[in-house]
Amino acid sequence: MKIVKLPIEKVFPNENNPRFIDEKAYSSLLKSIIEFPEMSEARPLVVNKSNVIVGGNMRHKAMVEAGWKEVPVIVVDWPEEKQREFVIKDNANFGKWDYDLLLDFGTPELLKDWGVDFPKDNFEPNLSPSFNSEAITAEDMEKSKDEMGIREKIASTIEVICPDCGHEFHIKNMHN
Repeated sequence: MKIVKLPIEKVFPNENNPRFIDEKAYSSLLKSIIEFPEMSEARPLVVNKSNVIVGGNMRHKAMVEAGWKEVPVIVVDWPEEKQREFVIKDNANFGKWDYDLLLDFGTPELLKDWGVDFPKDNFEPNLSPSFNSEAITAEDMEKSKDEMGIREKIASTIEVICPDCGHEFHIKNMHN
């Protein structure tokens, strides 16, 4: 397949693209497009014969915002079914980071600037294997609450942090 350059106004976003990125990730992508435009030659947009994007919708959006006049593309002549498959597979996250090896590429701050999401820095549970939560009595809980000045309050949502990727999200507290 050959990379060609097309005027940016002749490349069209895929209206049926099921993938989006949040504002933080988009800002990182935009910064990357501006600071390292050569990367787009190594990873051009993928478009069909009608110049509709099947791979690279968010990069295209960032290129438009960055003021690009031309964009590198690979034009594919695939049946609709293959295009739909590519849209999903191109956006699927199959891998995970080895954070120890990743740090050989730079500091956490630099890698975050490049768009890498690290798990929460303070997410390091350190429970003793001999700790028995069932041995805690209601009296122990009340004493601890008094010592820490905690008042009874039930949150409307519960914060959940994925132990694999560190992504935070909230779920409705059904005990409310």
